[in-house]
Amino acid sequence: MNGFLKLFMGFFLTFTLTGCIGEDYDFSPPTVTISTVSESMNEQSIELEEVNIDWDSDKHYKKETEDILSFAREQKPVSFKSGQKVDYGFDSQDFAIEELNVSLWKNNKEIKLEINDDRSFHLPKDEGEYVIVFDLRSDKGIAQFVGNILMAGSSQEQIFESFFHEKMKDMHIEEVGYSYGLVQMEFNVVHEDDAIAVFRENSEDDEEQISIAYIEKVDNQWEWIQTKGTEWTSPVKWSSMNQPPYIYSGEISDSSIFEVYVGDEPSKIINVEGEKRYWYAISPTKDVEISIIKEDGSKEIIKEINHEELQSK
Repeated sequence: MNGFLKLFMGFFLTFTLTGCIGEDYDFSPPTVTISTVSESMNEQSIELEEVNIDWDSDKHYKKETEDILSFAREQKPVSFKSGQKVDYGFDSQDFAIEELNVSLWKNNKEIKLEINDDRSFHLPKDEGEYVIVFDLRSDKGIAQFVGNILMAGSSQEQIFESFFHEKMKDMHIEEVGYSYGLVQMEFNVVHEDDAIAVFRENSEDDEEQISIAYIEKVDNQWEWIQTKGTEWTSPVKWSSMNQPPYIYSGEISDSSIFEVYVGDEPSKIINVEGEKRYWYAISPTKDVEISIIKEDGSKEIIKEINHEELQSK
């Protein structure tokens, strides 16, 4: 009986190892997918079509397409937002990239796109139907892919909000238990093509703070310039950014407060949730006086830190 079991196990291991040795591996040219995240946080993607291939791996792969633009225009167009950030990826990568180029074609004119280090690029802002061409040169050979995309216009708010969500995701990608929510956006606050974003943040230990960010366009792209945040229960009653524009901000826990002034500048007050309110204002100068006006008309100067609250903590 023991001899039979040993013989059976021997056959079983032989067949198992044979199956592993004979397993098929895919060394064919990769497929390329481009994708983006919409304002509703839904992912949209398209797999590009192979047009020209000259690839050596387990065997030689060859494919030729004479008129790649005509071929691409025959494909069903997939809609993207103009100006949007787009990510690209390969289904496998058993090759070394030597050169990679992405371009768009419209009316037989080529627009070369700049590729970012995080495997992404930005679409132009002009609307219309475009052919996208993806050129890959590697140690295994060359591969060219195309697609047909339709770019619809986005409002300034949509483009900014998309940038905001992408940036927040990048900044906190490794933080466990982190969450946030956009509260308010305001555009053209100091000059044209800048913005302010007010947002709530929650950490893994359930501490909540509210933050304000100043963002402006540089070379026609949104860039995150500076941020200031405060916890709802903090003894710090207000804070200001350390470089221009000097944005002052703080939380309001007293329901009798009617107005907040930064110097002579009235602040904007936001209802965040329930009785939680938040204010911010922009001052041309640093180190100005912060004052509040209550519903009964009384005025009070507010220090940056409430030392009584600080001592009680």
